[in-house]
Amino acid sequence: MRRASVPLLALLLAAGGCRAAAAPAPAPLPAAVPDARVARIDSLVRAFHAAGRFSGAVLVGEGGRVLYEGGAGEADREWHLPNGPAVRYRIASTTKQFTAALVLRLWEEGRLELDAPVAAYLPEYPRPQGDRVTLHHLLTHSSGIPNYVGLPGFYDTIGRREHTPAQLVALTSSLPLEFEPGTRWKYSNSGYVLLGLVVERVTGKPYEEALREQVLAPLGLDDTGFDRAGTVLERRAAGYLPDGRGGYANAPFLDPSTVYSAGMLYSTVRDLFRWDRALREGRVFRRPATAARMFTGHVETGVPLGRYGYGVFVGEGTFAGRRVGVVQHGGTIPGFTAGFRRMDDGRTLVALDNTMSPAVAELLDGIAGILYGGAP
Repeated sequence: MRRASVPLLALLLAAGGCRAAAAPAPAPLPAAVPDARVARIDSLVRAFHAAGRFSGAVLVGEGGRVLYEGGAGEADREWHLPNGPAVRYRIASTTKQFTAALVLRLWEEGRLELDAPVAAYLPEYPRPQGDRVTLHHLLTHSSGIPNYVGLPGFYDTIGRREHTPAQLVALTSSLPLEFEPGTRWKYSNSGYVLLGLVVERVTGKPYEEALREQVLAPLGLDDTGFDRAGTVLERRAAGYLPDGRGGYANAPFLDPSTVYSAGMLYSTVRDLFRWDRALREGRVFRRPATAARMFTGHVETGVPLGRYGYGVFVGEGTFAGRRVGVVQHGGTIPGFTAGFRRMDDGRTLVALDNTMSPAVAELLDGIAGILYGGAP
């Protein structure tokens, strides 16, 4: 991050200044095809932006091809650099599906067991919690471990300081469980932080390195990675919040280490579409049964999003009177909101916003309405 007091993300300047060596260009996506819906989608994106409800990038895929991609607003408001499909945004809790996929790949290799307790990999984790909570519980938010992000003063103090994974785990490891593991669902970033630390113990490598080797590099996801405060990152968007006066202010600082494997990846709408294609084409896991396990709704959430699989919500949506299966996961972090949806009929919707807008889900609903022949 380039700001001392506010987080998140600066877009690479188009000219001038010192630059690191550019990464190899990712493989091109299948070209967009002419379609009357494209103009309607673009009009909707522009309308949301004009109303101050969206600033970011959008991609809509259908049948393995890009139907629409575009941007609205500015990735850097100080230099007036535009948002677009090549801009890198923080994707917040959309990170969780990548962490889940990494765990599943290690499971396929026989390096860990999903039904094993946390203590099997982190023997220092306090008992009896360490013996009662399994990796499956962590993956499905059914562990009962309190959510450390909800601790008093997290955003004002804890979140502003650098933490090791072990220090993050220690924030809640001594607290009692909120319920018996496996009996309820309650969203907890603590579980996904624990999974990241388990990955490190099993592989002997930092989470960031293990994810790159196991998932990102093999799939060619070169525009996705772990966001670090001191890294100079090309094409990185800055994060903003409404200032209450009709304008925007820089989002408050949050040290990336404090969100870790629960929510600190960056990506582009194009890379998230590539990720979706890899999932659909069976290139993420060795066995189809592994993907099925990830996308099975293991736990009822009690919220409209339906059931929770491994790193994703699994449910159904009704668009223009048509019932469609949906796998999705959004995310919010100071300055950013992410939305990622994959329909069971081959459609993919991605929207990444750099003003922490709560309207991203509404925008995706509107786009889905257009796709299925209805009004947005």
